[in-house]
Amino acid sequence: MARLVKNLTPYVGALGLGFLVAGVLLLALQRQSEIYWGGFLVAGLACSAFYTAGRFSELTSMFGRRSAKRGANAVLLIVIVAGIVVLANIIANQQATQWDFTAAQQYSLSEQTRKILGELATSNDGDIEIVLLDRRGTEQQLRASDLLQLYDDASSRVRVHVIDPEAEPERALTYTSPTEPGVALGTIIVAAKGRTQRVTAATEPEVTNAIIRVLTTETKKIYFTSGHQEKDPLETDANGISGIASKLEDSAYAVETLVIARSQSEDVLRIPEDAAAIVVAGPQTDFLQAELDALQTYLDGGGSAIFLVDPETQGLTPELDAFLVEQGIVLGNDVVVDALAQPPVYPVVQSYGLHPIVESFGNAMSIFPLARSVTTAEKRPEGAEIRELFTTADENSWAETRPEELAERSGPTPEQTLGPIGLAMAATIPRGQETASRLVVVGDSDFISNELTSAPLLNADLFLNMTNWVAQDEDLISIRPRKPEDRRIALSARERTNVFFLSLFIIPGVVVVTGVSAWWGRRGR
Repeated sequence: MARLVKNLTPYVGALGLGFLVAGVLLLALQRQSEIYWGGFLVAGLACSAFYTAGRFSELTSMFGRRSAKRGANAVLLIVIVAGIVVLANIIANQQATQWDFTAAQQYSLSEQTRKILGELATSNDGDIEIVLLDRRGTEQQLRASDLLQLYDDASSRVRVHVIDPEAEPERALTYTSPTEPGVALGTIIVAAKGRTQRVTAATEPEVTNAIIRVLTTETKKIYFTSGHQEKDPLETDANGISGIASKLEDSAYAVETLVIARSQSEDVLRIPEDAAAIVVAGPQTDFLQAELDALQTYLDGGGSAIFLVDPETQGLTPELDAFLVEQGIVLGNDVVVDALAQPPVYPVVQSYGLHPIVESFGNAMSIFPLARSVTTAEKRPEGAEIRELFTTADENSWAETRPEELAERSGPTPEQTLGPIGLAMAATIPRGQETASRLVVVGDSDFISNELTSAPLLNADLFLNMTNWVAQDEDLISIRPRKPEDRRIALSARERTNVFFLSLFIIPGVVVVTGVSAWWGRRGR
């Protein structure tokens, strides 16, 4: 029996060392898995105690030697270094920090998401639960969990759960209805304040929009005017604006069209009382005076509006232009030219003013096809605060008053106004002692077309921020999350072959040859 114990002792000691290493690594990397790292550490200590008892006399005599002392010092040094590494890992796990070096920052939460989650700490909205219903261990589940973990890390008011509907059907029923035929795997449920929203795509735009909707108690209506050949929020072609309408709905707004000439109340044209804002997007014909009177009444009552008026309508909408002058804003009879843009009548904007709508944009880019200048009127409404939102970049731009001559010359004539040229204004106009109306006027409507709002530009963010501001939802103003870009590298068959041989043979071969050469050189000395 004693002989058997003696023979087993080395194997038990090695096994104990393995258990201890595994336990320490799990403690550092998976601190929440207490059952596993605790079990490994206990087993390792037990095996180590068995080894020590079986080799006690040998260990005692060995530690008396000088070589043993040097070995003990080396072991002590290794233990100290390992302890430092383990401690650093534990601290890193508790104080998680990550760096995202991807071009689109696709592994970081956007400014809007961080802003919304940051405001939860001081709000009375309660905690948010985000539940992922999916089979554990799949690639889809792991990718979604990584995204949701960013939300959990960003706010103590967010709790993320992963539930496998097949393994935990009763728990899954807590977030679904028993009468449902079955919820698709990969569904994300956002719950707060007794309401839920479902997401079927694990992307930041979808999850953040669900959080906005579940926290929003009131659905505000944004009316797009109709009847003057304006852009239609239902139009889906490249020049339509269905994309921006969809983004507004994702932000918990209701989008409707409004023919002011048919909006009567008590035999008088009136803007609906539930209008959070009116959008006039690219009218091609003028407004009736009765319609403008209804707009003025709406603004006098503290209403808000966005006017997007194109240069093609110069001379076609004199009543609307005069109405805007009364609000303190003048649309120029010109076309803005940016000599460095392509084409030059598509000015590129990277210069933004000091206003909540654009203060977070930095030098990000937006484009305005065929725009007219926008300036302040000499006479403003009393107490009006009017600010420039954005301008063309420099003196390489100008306000062209004779665009038909552009093909014959490459620069402005002496009488043209040189840049920077203002393209948009935002105004806050007092309407009595306790109310004020908000207006935004832009010399272009094409910048919110489907073609440009789906491009990697700030056009969509710009209009959504305008809407947030006029609807007095300043907490939603930000740069919004974008869908991850596909940045895969496409390699030809020959390039794939070259990479294969380079990684499998050439680089390892160079290392082996270098090592052998160094060994042979030392051997020959």
